[in-house]
Amino acid sequence: MMGSALIPTRECPISDEYKKKILNLRLEDAEFRKRVLTPVHFDMNADRGRSASNETDWSEAASFSAAEMDRIVSVKELIESITDGAEEILGRWLMLKD
Repeated sequence: MMGSALIPTRECPISDEYKKKILNLRLEDAEFRKRVLTPVHFDMNADRGRSASNETDWSEAASFSAAEMDRIVSVKELIESITDGAEEILGRWLMLKD
């Protein structure tokens, strides 16, 4: 699931066109939620999910983690934001405080 968040990173070797499609995914979109919650086998070799340039449309296989992305970042920035968020959550857990 977390792999979808890696798609719109600078290091991912897909076109910016598809990275932008990932960035435009929203949890509020009923069609996106339905696609994630009722997954089908994603065949990278099938015509569905391919553009005219024959590049795979990864937005068709994205998970909910992709909808949290709002800009193209480096993998390092993504991992740092995940760990910072986790540390913030853990810092609010009273049971972990001395």
